Amino acid sequence: SLFHSSVGLGSAPDILVEAHQDGGIRVACQSSGWYPQPKGLWRDHQGHLLPLASENISQAANGLFQTEIATVLTEESNQKVSCHVWNPRLAQEKELAIFIAELFFPRANPWKVALAVILPLLAVLLPLASYCFWRQHGVKGEVRNVHFFSKHKNKELTKSKKRWWHTLDVTLDPDTANPYLILSADWKHVVHRDENQGLPDTLERFDKMAIVLGTERFLTGRHYWEVEVGHKKVWTLGVCRETVRRKGHLVFIPPNGFWTICHLDGRYTANTSNPLPFPVSTRPSRVGIFLDYEAGEVLFYNVTDRFHLFTFTNTFSGTLRPYFNPEYNIGGTNMDPLIICPV
Repeated sequence: SLFHSSVGLGSAPDILVEAHQDGGIRVACQSSGWYPQPKGLWRDHQGHLLPLASENISQAANGLFQTEIATVLTEESNQKVSCHVWNPRLAQEKELAIFIAELFFPRANPWKVALAVILPLLAVLLPLASYCFWRQHGVKGEVRNVHFFSKHKNKELTKSKKRWWHTLDVTLDPDTANPYLILSADWKHVVHRDENQGLPDTLERFDKMAIVLGTERFLTGRHYWEVEVGHKKVWTLGVCRETVRRKGHLVFIPPNGFWTICHLDGRYTANTSNPLPFPVSTRPSRVGIFLDYEAGEVLFYNVTDRFHLFTFTNTFSGTLRPYFNPEYNIGGTNMDPLIICPV
C-alpha cells in the first residue's frame, strides 16, 4: 500500500496530567501522524526508563498511527521526566519534558490527599514548567507548551477542563522601577529603600508609587509565575495594562488598568472599586499569579497551602504586564524583598 512504502514523522507530543493515582500523579503522552508504528517511552532526567502504566496504539483510516503512553510519577521519583516518541525507520525522535512542582503530589495524610483531589481549583493550579525538544536530523527547537487535563467532573472545573499553562521566567524591568526601589543584578529581587537611587525621571518610570513592572508583555495566552513574599508586612501583586499612568499617586483598580491584590498586616484585599477583603487560612509565603488573557481572568493562589485566593474577571484589551509593588519600607519596617521564583 501507499503507507507501506512511506514514512510519517508524527506530531509534537502533548502531555495530559490526568489525576492522582497510586500515591502519585498519572501523566499520559500523546502523539499522532506516525508511520510505521512508533515506539514510545518515559525517562527520568538521568535517562533511566520509567515503568509504563498503560500503552495504547491505534491506526487511523489514513493508515497513520497514534500512540498514548502513561506513567505514574511519585514524589520519591524524579519529577522532571520526558516522553520520547520516535520513528524506528527514520531514527527520528520527538521529546517533551515536564516538571511537576513537589507540592502537588498527594501527601501520606489521607485527608490531605482527599483535599488535593477534590478541590477543583487545585487541579487547575497544577503549574508545569515545561520544554519541548524537537529532534530531527539533530535540529532542536524549543516549545514551552504543556497540555493540562483533568478528569474530575466538578462543575467549577468543567468550564476549564483544558488549559495551556505557560510558566514564565519573569524578570523585572529596571526602566519602570520607582527611584526608591533597588533591584538585584539578575532582575529577580526588588526592595524599597528610604534613599532615592538618583535614576533618570523617564516617561516609563513610576515616580511616586513603589512599583516596578515585569519585562514580559502579554497580548494573548495563559501565563503563570510565582513571587516569594516571605514575611513582608505589606505588598501588592498582579498585572496591569502597559498604558497605565506612571506619574503621581495612583488608584490601583480595574477601571484604571490594574488587577491586583494586597496584603497589609495580616489583611488581604482585592483592589476593586470597592476594596474587597478575602479570607486566608494560611499566610502565604509565596503567591502564584495566573493570567488567562482570552478568558479575561487573573487568578491568585497561595502556593504555601495550595489554595485559591481570588479571581478577577474582565475583558482585556491591549498589552498587559506583571506588576510588583513591595510597598514602602518606612524606617526599616517592611524591608524584605519581593522575589520572583523559578517554577
